[in-house]
Amino acid sequence: MGLFKTVLLAQVAFAQVPQLVSLKFPPADESRGGTSRSEGGGHRGPTCVKVGETPLMSLLPKQASQAQTVDSTPTLYWYIPSTPASSAEFALTDEAGEVLYLAMIVLPEQSGVVKLRLPGEAALEVGASYRWTFSLLCDQSAPSRNVYVSGRIKRTSLSSPALTRLQGADPLEQAKIFAQSNIWHDTLDRVAQVRRDRQDEWEELLISAGLSAIAQEPFQDCCTAK
Repeated sequence: MGLFKTVLLAQVAFAQVPQLVSLKFPPADESRGGTSRSEGGGHRGPTCVKVGETPLMSLLPKQASQAQTVDSTPTLYWYIPSTPASSAEFALTDEAGEVLYLAMIVLPEQSGVVKLRLPGEAALEVGASYRWTFSLLCDQSAPSRNVYVSGRIKRTSLSSPALTRLQGADPLEQAKIFAQSNIWHDTLDRVAQVRRDRQDEWEELLISAGLSAIAQEPFQDCCTAK
């Protein structure tokens, strides 16, 4: 009886330990057209970010300046380094260069990962590509001193089998489905939702995307549009 109880307790304890879910984002495949091979652009101002520190970064796979989403109002993520800048500007434009959404954002005082969910007024259309720019406003009187990152985002749709698998799946299982479909933004956001309890999966995902430098950086509350 004692041995049976010991085995039973061990089984219960094992069941309560979250099992690691492998979350690796596939490398960019240029033949699929979902991402491009080059990295997003950026400029380092002379006073905004100290030389030698991890720079302002978008949480995009290293070999992609464009990434996909199925969400009409996806959430975008960036790493904000220590900076004297107190605000940032986010701009979203369509393929013709027309500004669809422009927001001034209050930055956190500490470095870390921040996020911004697009509002309904900036809803993305299926099949369309857009360009975004996130700029630290280091010196509003001299825009050339600002630091920025930019990238492209395309809204797509999932296959019917993938949509069926999503139903009833928990965030990590949903993330796996999105990753298998090369849908970066939704993969990242699902893992971010459970990062508090699943740090290993968060780090594995970022490392697989070439973002190991910021895999352990904390989340910071942001972004409040002015």
